[in-house]
Amino acid sequence: MKKLFIFLILPASLLMAQTQPKVQKDYAYDMLIPVDRSNPSTARQASTIDCTNPNYLYCEDFESIPPPNLPSDIMTSSQESNYVVPFNNGTENVSGFYTGDADDANRGGFWPVQDHTQFAMTNDDACLPNGAIPNSGNNCDLSFEVLELPMIDMSNSQDLYLTFDYHHDGNYGGGDAVVEYKVGQGNWTNLIGNLPNGDSWQEGIFSLSALNNMDSVFIRFIWSDDNSWASGFAIDNITVRELNDNELSIQSINQYLYGSAFHSTYSKVPLSQVGNGFFCRSVIRNVGNNAQDSVRLKANVGTFETQSWAKNLASLARDTFYTNSDFVPTTVGNYQFDFQAESDSVSFSSPDNLSVEITEFIYAKDSDQEDFGGSCFSATGSDVTVEHGCAFDIREDAMLYAVDVFISQFSYPNGQVKAKVYLINNSGESPVADFQYESNFLNIESINSWQSIKFPQAFPLVAGSEWLVTISGNGTLTDTTRVGMSSAISGSLGWRIYNGYTPQGETEAWPDGLYNSIPMVRMNFDPNIIDISEDEQLSFSIYPNPNNGQFRIEASSTENKATTLSVKDVLGKTILSESVNLVNNFSKDMDLSQLTKGVYFIHLSATNSESEEIQKVIIH
Repeated sequence: MKKLFIFLILPASLLMAQTQPKVQKDYAYDMLIPVDRSNPSTARQASTIDCTNPNYLYCEDFESIPPPNLPSDIMTSSQESNYVVPFNNGTENVSGFYTGDADDANRGGFWPVQDHTQFAMTNDDACLPNGAIPNSGNNCDLSFEVLELPMIDMSNSQDLYLTFDYHHDGNYGGGDAVVEYKVGQGNWTNLIGNLPNGDSWQEGIFSLSALNNMDSVFIRFIWSDDNSWASGFAIDNITVRELNDNELSIQSINQYLYGSAFHSTYSKVPLSQVGNGFFCRSVIRNVGNNAQDSVRLKANVGTFETQSWAKNLASLARDTFYTNSDFVPTTVGNYQFDFQAESDSVSFSSPDNLSVEITEFIYAKDSDQEDFGGSCFSATGSDVTVEHGCAFDIREDAMLYAVDVFISQFSYPNGQVKAKVYLINNSGESPVADFQYESNFLNIESINSWQSIKFPQAFPLVAGSEWLVTISGNGTLTDTTRVGMSSAISGSLGWRIYNGYTPQGETEAWPDGLYNSIPMVRMNFDPNIIDISEDEQLSFSIYPNPNNGQFRIEASSTENKATTLSVKDVLGKTILSESVNLVNNFSKDMDLSQLTKGVYFIHLSATNSESEEIQKVIIH
């Protein structure tokens, strides 16, 4: 399989994310997670249409049939003859497009589609040719995926429009998405060119005036994976209808805090980090026949009201609107932001809303809903461990006491986790994470629940900067830990630290940076979470690391501690063990140059105590 890169397309006001390769995952389709998505705290409300509207010549919302089936009058086809996808607790054979929801779209772990009720999709990321786990030798052939609507009689109609919602991110090499039409047995003609890519649902509205008074009209949607391991293409709410004269549509909504690198959407914000408050952003489209004068975004939180500056929009034009005053909460609690679009001719559009929780100590971007069990770090053997996390803007100085992480239900009960802190450097073209601090390795306390990974000592976060917190594992064959993941909210991105990870067959390590899912990894500012006994845990450092087998271990202790120092390989075999006494500023030079190149683990275990610190050392 080719080396594949993701290109995240963000609003112009956001920082363009760094390209990212697609990780060769340890897929676990027998471990599908049932998810309650009935009340996501920050996701856009699901888009619906009323197909009973008599003004629609054709309407399909994919809600009336059991997934993964399509409506009986819609045809689909695929180049892949053995198209198998994970579904519910098993797998399903499909023949091209099939129906499902956001959970089903992200079964493969690399296509986080925002909630949109039930929709039709074709999904290269989740394709299992012949039911096999995807690998470099069995990529699905989805180079010509077809979804064809039933024949539409337009013989008594003029100036109709085709409208539909679609999700086409174009990630990981995905090819083009197009719409074609034909009349009777004629040739297929491209209606609109290639559909634009985007990181969220978009609305297509295209004139069918070339088909005025035609009968036997056929319309089809085509998507290609460009002969690569791509993500997918989703479509929903298809209509053929006349447009209303005056109508506005809210395309997307966000509540933002001002960020150092880009505006950030959060689900939970400590009151101390609210800063100058929240502003609102929305993309509004004129979906009517008439031009709209003085289009504006209005938003309110309880009794607080604000609006944007007004703009004129031609028919089918869209623009981005920002509120011109900020909401500053003064107490902890849940706050709902209500959005609506207005103009001189439209009193209001269908309202939409988002929520945010103002907390005392917790800072989060995830929706508190696990969309799928992400392999944050799998059983990597001698490979370095990949870290996943989130970045947070700090507006007032704060002390970081722990990193909270949701341990997915498919983690190994003997796994270990470590929290790390990085300072984000935004001085170059792409953000760079500079390592600052880390916790000890801690055992997983319970699975399918939140756990606080506590630091031996609180770490100071400086106001006016951006900080990344991640979770990593110890990279052994017996430690597979899965961190819960949320689908991305527009304006929020996850972080991945590869630590020099180079996949088999590659010659270069993959770059660190942003990606389009949200790890369930949070900052915790609660000073009561660390107790005295944990402050006394062992802690040491290794440098240089990586090295040629010669390095120094340094540790500090305020009291004499009888300790065992041991070296183990990735299989847990003890290579060296000796007793040392930690007192004051302890240091020891190590020479392991006789060992085979690879990853080893240094253990410091206090005698007559459960306190132990483990550090990875890489010999090359």
